[in-house]
Formats: sequence, structure tokens, C-alpha cells
Amino acid sequence: MKRLSIIVAAVAVFGGAYAVSALASHTTTTVTPAKIEKQVKKLQRTVSKLKAKVSAIQGRLGCEGKVLPISDYGDDTFGYSFTNDGTNYIFTSALDITGSGDSVGAWIPVVNSACVGSAHTSKLSAVRILPSERH
Repeated sequence: MKRLSIIVAAVAVFGGAYAVSALASHTTTTVTPAKIEKQVKKLQRTVSKLKAKVSAIQGRLGCEGKVLPISDYGDDTFGYSFTNDGTNYIFTSALDITGSGDSVGAWIPVVNSACVGSAHTSKLSAVRILPSERH
């Protein structure tokens, strides 16, 4: 019993000494009104930047509200009738809104016309896609 008391006392002494040394080595940070004010100003700048980004994203979402499914239909044996001269017609492929039950080829955004101006448009040139290049 005496031996157990000695062990318990030794553990208490060494444990207390460890706790005191740990507290003494712990550095404390002093919080001052100037430090708090500096942190608040930094957070205010961050919030301002985030608000600007959210506003820009909301503006873009207003321009692209929904999407349409499109697919490539036809080839040189069937499809869309095309003529350059009003007399000679050929069949060709074209993009169209995907028909009910068909596989969707791609999704395109529907852009609000108020969001598009002459500064945002460019001239497109026709490009022929060979059947071997189609997906």
C-alpha cells in the first residue's frame, strides 16, 4: 500500500511539473483593437471582391437562362434539301433541335438577345464536315 502511495505521489508531482512547463512555454497572442480593426478591413475588402464576382456571375446567368438539345441530321443521301441556284437540289446534313426520342448530339445555350451586340459577334465562315469526320 505504501508503495502505491509513493507511485501516485510521484506521478502527481511529475504531472504537475509537466503541466506548469507546458503552460509556461505556451505563447499567448495579445488581441488589440488595432489588430481587430485591421482584420475587419481585410474581411471587408474580401467581401467586396466576392460581391463583384457574384454580380458578374448573376449577369451571365441572366444571359444564358436555358439550353437546347441539338443533333446532326442527314447526309448526302437524305436529309435537308439545299440549293445554290434554285434549280439543282442536293441533300445535306444540318444541325437541328433534337427530335423527341433521338440521342442528343450537344447542348447549346440560349442567349438573351439583349446580352449580344455587334461588339460580341464575328463573321462565321462555312466549313464542310466530311462524313468520316462526323461523330
